[in-house]
Amino acid sequence: MLKQGTECHIINTSSLAGLIPGNGIYGITKHGIVARSESLAAELSYIKSKIKVSVLCPGFVKTRILECERNRPSELRNDPSEVINHPEFEPSQKLFKQMVNSDLSPNKVAEIVFQAIRDNKFYILTDNHFIYKKIVKRRLNTILKAFEEDLTLK
Repeated sequence: MLKQGTECHIINTSSLAGLIPGNGIYGITKHGIVARSESLAAELSYIKSKIKVSVLCPGFVKTRILECERNRPSELRNDPSEVINHPEFEPSQKLFKQMVNSDLSPNKVAEIVFQAIRDNKFYILTDNHFIYKKIVKRRLNTILKAFEEDLTLK
């Protein structure tokens, strides 16, 4: 891409989980995608490349993610009878299913991505729900507060 010298755009797909704390190993991998995208964008900007970078951080999108077993080779598929169903997980599983069946279609996400490319946006968010804003703001404020603390040994 650098050798071609033409304008182009890299879109790395992360998740809103890449911007907020928690979510275990899933969140760690999504934070890594955000960090790599930020680094790549900075590096390409430094050399004045025509390559632009964005990171897509979607919320819940109406996909077939809950049917992920369909993608596994048959010899690696889990036996549905072996899945452990705990009653205490039922409310969170129900909520997750509702969220995945959101009104946000993959086609709408594509529209958002293409508009973000036209607008040269780095962070591409598909969900601006107040709870996500609140969590991100709390995290950023905690980081900024740490910078304000007196680091000298007393």
